[in-house]
Amino acid sequence: MNVDYDPAPRLPVSTGERTFVVVISLGFVALIAADLAQSFSPNKLAALFVLLSWVPLLVLHELAHALAARSVGWHVSEIVIGFGRELVRFRVGETRVRVRAMPLEGYVVPSPDRVEGARVKQAWVYAAGPLSQGLVLLAVGSVLGWQWPTPGEPIGRIALESLGVAAALGALCTLVPYSSRGHASDGLGLLASLFVAPDTFRQRLCWPFLADARRHLLREQVALAEQRTRAGLEQFPDEPRLLGLLAVCTAASGAAQQAFDQLEALGPPENHVPLVRADVLADAAWSVLFAERLDLYSDAQRAAQQALELAPRDLHYQLLLGRIHLEQGRAELAYTQLMAAYKHTTDVDQEAHCIAYLALCCSELAKAEGAPTVAGYAPRFLSAALALDLPPALRQRIELTRS
Repeated sequence: MNVDYDPAPRLPVSTGERTFVVVISLGFVALIAADLAQSFSPNKLAALFVLLSWVPLLVLHELAHALAARSVGWHVSEIVIGFGRELVRFRVGETRVRVRAMPLEGYVVPSPDRVEGARVKQAWVYAAGPLSQGLVLLAVGSVLGWQWPTPGEPIGRIALESLGVAAALGALCTLVPYSSRGHASDGLGLLASLFVAPDTFRQRLCWPFLADARRHLLREQVALAEQRTRAGLEQFPDEPRLLGLLAVCTAASGAAQQAFDQLEALGPPENHVPLVRADVLADAAWSVLFAERLDLYSDAQRAAQQALELAPRDLHYQLLLGRIHLEQGRAELAYTQLMAAYKHTTDVDQEAHCIAYLALCCSELAKAEGAPTVAGYAPRFLSAALALDLPPALRQRIELTRS
């Protein structure tokens, strides 16, 4: 396998690249300021007002999605504003809010409370975002009397007109059907809602518990993961994915045989529908990793591979398979899987693990004779990993590798 055959690997941003972007951005701002200062007229502020309006409108857009979901009784796990490096993370009730460096787009992660009427409710959640911006446009138009802009207008009116333009652009852009970074636009989501199978909604009912427990496990917070999993089982006592995740928690606690018994009690994976089967297979592989059973790594690899075949876009499975390859000493295969996950993940915990394990992969590749080009990425990934909030055991492994 030629790991160098990748024309666009994703690499952590270096200090030099960050400085370059800051300098270019300041230069761009300086050019705008110089243009405004030269033969200034209020009309020149229109473009600036449109840009300044974008962020509050984006916040309103995502908040509208979240409020629409809550209005129909749905759970909102996460609200994300922007993409790129995470700047701030906080909670509002049970909803995690993440603000990232580039506030150009965002998304909300809702989960249904029941299957009945879920198609209409999902369509409403998707429609709420552009509808909120449409209401802003309607309000601005009503205040301004629906008149076209004219030269020599006061700054206040120009600001309102720019707000209306930004609202219209935002609503129209999101209503175009497309998919970006694994997330459907509002237009695509609206159309797709009409054809979603009831089983898809049924499988999403326990998603808040699954997502939280997985996140805690990635951060080596086993007790919290088990607590969240058991909370889910109180509502969905026969849900195999929660039972499988409970086995992962058991393995992470050091009771490997008990974990394998719990997985065995779920029956053959073939007894479950494909998406559930994929999670059960992944849980079996994850349990082996936590148990550090070297004799079972080949079985874990096959399980993770089968899970990924059932759900090729699931980044959790890609990360899991990459980790198993690494533990088996297959650094090139590990690099391929981890880089594929790293290129597409927007989750801060998954991203941190991708960077950390890519650092380990590149370091392993650097030891081989005739090391591939990607081995030279090791210092960059190692430095980036040590700057992240990694769980203790993984951080210790990175520090040992760097030393």
